[in-house]
Amino acid sequence: MIELSTLLTFVPAALVIISPGPDTLYVLTQSIKSGQVAGLSAGLGTASGVLVHTTGAVFTLVALLETSVLLYTIIKLELPLIRRAVQYANGSVLLGFGTTLSFEKRPPSWWAMTWLSHHSCNFICIFILLFRNLSQLVVPTETTQSCCVWDNNWYYLPINRNHRKHRRKNTIGMSRCVANYDSHCHYFTKVGETQMHETIRPDSFVRPPAVSPGDDVAIIAPASGVAALFPDILDLAVERLQEHFDVNPRVYPTAKKDPEYLFDHPEERAHDVHDAFQDPDVSAVFATIGGADQIRILKHLDPERLRENPTRFFGTSDNACLASYLWGCGIVSYYGGTLLSDVATPGSLPEYTERYLRHALFDETLGTLEPADKWTDEPIDWADDNYEHTEPTFETNPGRQWHTPEGTVVEGRLWGGCLAVLQALLSGDRAVPSPTAIDGDVLAIETSEELPSADKVGLMLSCLGERGLLERFDAVLIGRPQTRSHEHDPGVKARETYREHQRSIIQDIVHAYNPGAAIISGLDFGHTSPTAPIPIGDRVIIDPTTKSIKFPELYWQPQTCSRIVFRSAQSSLPSFLSVRCVELWFALLI
Repeated sequence: MIELSTLLTFVPAALVIISPGPDTLYVLTQSIKSGQVAGLSAGLGTASGVLVHTTGAVFTLVALLETSVLLYTIIKLELPLIRRAVQYANGSVLLGFGTTLSFEKRPPSWWAMTWLSHHSCNFICIFILLFRNLSQLVVPTETTQSCCVWDNNWYYLPINRNHRKHRRKNTIGMSRCVANYDSHCHYFTKVGETQMHETIRPDSFVRPPAVSPGDDVAIIAPASGVAALFPDILDLAVERLQEHFDVNPRVYPTAKKDPEYLFDHPEERAHDVHDAFQDPDVSAVFATIGGADQIRILKHLDPERLRENPTRFFGTSDNACLASYLWGCGIVSYYGGTLLSDVATPGSLPEYTERYLRHALFDETLGTLEPADKWTDEPIDWADDNYEHTEPTFETNPGRQWHTPEGTVVEGRLWGGCLAVLQALLSGDRAVPSPTAIDGDVLAIETSEELPSADKVGLMLSCLGERGLLERFDAVLIGRPQTRSHEHDPGVKARETYREHQRSIIQDIVHAYNPGAAIISGLDFGHTSPTAPIPIGDRVIIDPTTKSIKFPELYWQPQTCSRIVFRSAQSSLPSFLSVRCVELWFALLI
């Protein structure tokens, strides 16, 4: 449905455009010169030729879109605008013009002037519409009750990190994002309000710019202040960021605050999130550790400020709260890379962790998610003076367990995190997507160091089912569970039984709500080591035939490009037919 403001833009232009195009002129000329039969033949021939030409152009455009990110983004912006300009300007003008044109002859100079005015006014209309909608799309509006964030069809163009400052200052630039004319709004409550609406699915997500060596990265504590109790472990994490990844860590105030202070000041934790995201020199944001009350900072966050400054965020466990909030803003974040648990590991930094954290920092996507050769959940005390040089005991990775429909490839966007945190979000009704928002997507879950029983895991998962979420996911990825803690080590056999029971209850609950869902367990993310920071909000492809899990580099697939072009061609068909009918009508009247 065309908006009134857009219609009013074209009405004056339509009154000015008083000429058909050269193809219609050709039909008229043939009709006047050789009669109705020649005019009808010319009209049918012109229509057939244009149809063949358009069909070829559609297939050619599809092929080009599949290979060019830049062309895809430009077409995504301009195609709907140009289509609307032609559709709503040309068709109505030709109908009105035909009532007088067919009954009189005009000199060649008149034809030349009207043809020129026709195409000039078309160009002006398209330019006006393009300018109007760009100015609207880059400036979010605000109502008395909520702030409006443009979430639909934003596309990030890969750019050099040196352009980051310019990109953030010039929000209309193509180097940041481009929004589709048909954008919709997602509504959150204002900062400081206690109630949040259910999250609507963004059609597309912003993949924040990749980090470059030498860039600044922020260290914040959005969950708890445990890092202040173990400054040596935080220093180890900072040192490894510098040595292994060649980045410049900047420790923000909350990372130095103790747990009591941060518990009493959730607004300061939110303030550090805002500051880190808005700093044009910061390329990534790392959480020090998880916690148990990050949900309390969500009401202090401003989605508009975060969306205007998309930055790669890393964190696990309680940081699933912020990851889900960023998902609602249409920003891809990384569930992994927590400093104290994933970077400042006892002994050396695992090669698997370093490899995938490097992908998450410096590459466009994570690529193919391979299984680690070995893993461990042996707890090493942070208070141990020899912590940095104490290598935990690793076990051979038994591999992933695949429970998938035969030959069914699943493709969707990732949502999830620590299961206990997701249950808290459901209970508080904060930053949880609506069931329709995650339709066809992929759920990623794992359990914490609290070692929940299989029954408790089943109960938490049932909460997702009763909310109407489980039935919507096409696949579930399960991180390998931690099976022991500082306080409790049940032994090798009991630990294996714990993993089997958890895997079994998850499979039973998921299939009770969604019998056709693919389930893959034993993945390397969550509370064990090593880990891969999986991108929440990014697109993942799960292929049971090749037993592969991939995060594709391009946001779109060939079928997506085809839908865009063919849908545009289909919507232009009424205008095409109306123009051809007018041509044939001219031929009959003359």
